[in-house]
Amino acid sequence: MTLRMTYADAAERLGTRDRRKIGNNTYLERRDESTVALVLHATDVVTFRPGTVTVDSGGWRTVTTKDRIGYAVPLYAQAGTWKVGTWQDPSPLVFYDGMTFTDAGELVGEPLADPTAEHKKVKRAITAFARLCSDTLEQGMPVPGAGDCFYCQMRTDDGTTLGDSFSGSEHLRLHIEEGYVVPSLLYNAVLEKGYRYPTVILGWSGADANTMGGRGAHGTMVRSAVRDYMKRRLLADETGGRPVAGPNRSQGYAVR
Repeated sequence: MTLRMTYADAAERLGTRDRRKIGNNTYLERRDESTVALVLHATDVVTFRPGTVTVDSGGWRTVTTKDRIGYAVPLYAQAGTWKVGTWQDPSPLVFYDGMTFTDAGELVGEPLADPTAEHKKVKRAITAFARLCSDTLEQGMPVPGAGDCFYCQMRTDDGTTLGDSFSGSEHLRLHIEEGYVVPSLLYNAVLEKGYRYPTVILGWSGADANTMGGRGAHGTMVRSAVRDYMKRRLLADETGGRPVAGPNRSQGYAVR
């Protein structure tokens, strides 16, 4: 890999100055006689020293941060994972905060394992499960109730499912692995999607109905909702999203 900027380049751009603006909210700043930092807002995203370059997002995995680190080190995103290198590189490195390279572009230390293959596997599994959910709904199923998955059906006082509160993503992985479709999961997904009338989307004719789905269900919309719901919990790096707490009641259905 070829670095785009080294300590010599940064020092030359600074000249006799201790600080120089090189982009929006971005400055080169001299730290001491042998250290120059590329600063975005208050974060040293790149630190230049004679012979080495260190990169660090400071926890801000944003497009702007990636762009600024790219002033010194080639960087791109693939399937939610930052990669050091270019799309043409046969073996790009997985980015992590604190990576240090020699001026020759060699990584100091051990590389991280590439999660891309596992990421794609999870994404395919989510897509297949979302389709299973819509197909099951179109065949007709009971409305949400006590017989559902406990983590999907029960909620805390602020409307968060017990799964989001205590189980995290583990119980959703089991749903996918076992092909376990429950009404509450579909309801939660549609509710989080933001549809104004989730029971209409689910083909649930009223609060007293015992079944939902069938011809009255909007399968495509449910499939999209389930896919987004699962991705927000199992592929958060890609979506940048977090689970959204829902109301305790909606359309006459008590979700506690």
